[in-house]
Amino acid sequence: ASLFNKNLTWEKGLATNFGIDMAFFNNRINFSANYYNKKTQDLLYATPVATESGFRTMTANMGSIRNSGIELDLSADIIRNKDITWSFNANFSYNKNKVLDLGDPTKDYYNTGFVSIVKEGEALGSYQLIKALGVAQEKTEYKNAEGKVTKVVQPGDMLYEDINGDGLINSADAQIFSGGIAPIYGGLGTTVNYKGFDLNIQAQYSIGKKIYTMYKEGGNGQMNGGGGGYPSYSNNMVTEILDRWTPEHTNTDVPRLNLNSSITTWNTQRSSRFLEDADYLRISDITLGYNFQHLNIPFMETVRAYIQIRNPFTFTKYSGLDPELQYVDPDRTNNKVVAGTDNAGIPNMRSFIFGVKKYIYILLSMWCLSGCSNMLDIDSQMSLDANQELKTEDVDKLLNGLYAAIVNSNNYSYCTNMYPEYLSDNLKLVNPQFFQIQDAYNHEILEDDILNYYNYPDLYKGIYRA
Repeated sequence: ASLFNKNLTWEKGLATNFGIDMAFFNNRINFSANYYNKKTQDLLYATPVATESGFRTMTANMGSIRNSGIELDLSADIIRNKDITWSFNANFSYNKNKVLDLGDPTKDYYNTGFVSIVKEGEALGSYQLIKALGVAQEKTEYKNAEGKVTKVVQPGDMLYEDINGDGLINSADAQIFSGGIAPIYGGLGTTVNYKGFDLNIQAQYSIGKKIYTMYKEGGNGQMNGGGGGYPSYSNNMVTEILDRWTPEHTNTDVPRLNLNSSITTWNTQRSSRFLEDADYLRISDITLGYNFQHLNIPFMETVRAYIQIRNPFTFTKYSGLDPELQYVDPDRTNNKVVAGTDNAGIPNMRSFIFGVKKYIYILLSMWCLSGCSNMLDIDSQMSLDANQELKTEDVDKLLNGLYAAIVNSNNYSYCTNMYPEYLSDNLKLVNPQFFQIQDAYNHEILEDDILNYYNYPDLYKGIYRA
């Protein structure tokens, strides 16, 4: 919950959009391109409020942002004949966003948690970090403007950029790094069908994204085993520590281990050392199936068996568990602006699924329909024989009769609240094709425009529930 704001209004946007659609070779190849430029102002943002109010935040209109970019989409029927079809699709998106105004003239930026900030002139998903320069290979001194030595760094310890030249490394030396939200992303997909077999592969990619590996940093981070700097007995450490600097192994970006906590704190402070490239290509789904209708076996025409693998492969240089993983604060409503922080959360799972699907023709549906008739006191002429076959226009009459009974019953208000997909706002029945009649046509189950009522239990179960 947030504090009430009587001045809250809708966000306002002004957009420019240009697009083009093209088709080639009798629609075998389709291509579309779109350019957009949108400025949004009076953004809805959960601003912190005084704790005395009893709330943590108040939703307010503040600031403006600009998003611009391009979207490309390509689809193609590569092969299309009687026995085999092969299609391919791909999409590409590039988005550039920029914070134009924070809405508060007293602030230059907002710290939105951990190392993430929202700053005028920068992109959403920006980080504020000290820039790491690598591991010192020889003794290095930091000096202030007067030339006085303020810090001596020993070989094997981290070096950082002192941007203001005061000889100190602190928050005054923090710089802006972008990449918390990937500017380039898209997907790929292909489907092959051959004599009852079907293979579908889907993939997605992201380019230009960076992740701050917070779980590696100081404190109880997994790069120092606790505050002591030496692998502790209570904390695991990432295998990256095996590549640490030693006098015999100097070609590394991982600093030495040390028992001195002050040296450990220096080496593991928040910096760009823990900011990693997280570009990736993920094969998100592979499904191989077979439709038994091609075997012409009785009762097997509508059976399909399939094997599915979700998230089988991910190609990335990111050292963490998952390049899509990011920290989400359950108490925060502005998670978008802290995107790109990995605090050792749960990655996407890889799963293996085997299934068999069949359109089951159950006479029980007639029992459901009978119960519906009794409950709604439908005219006896609407009763059905389980073996009766009616044409689609008879189904329309049946559904309209059921609808009229529902409207005139005490269940109408309940029905409209709980099952709006079955009833429309203007008190007219939704086109019956919204139900499984259209699905039946799509799967070529209907023949000669005839419907067997006991073939469509889901249709009547839905009406019965209402």
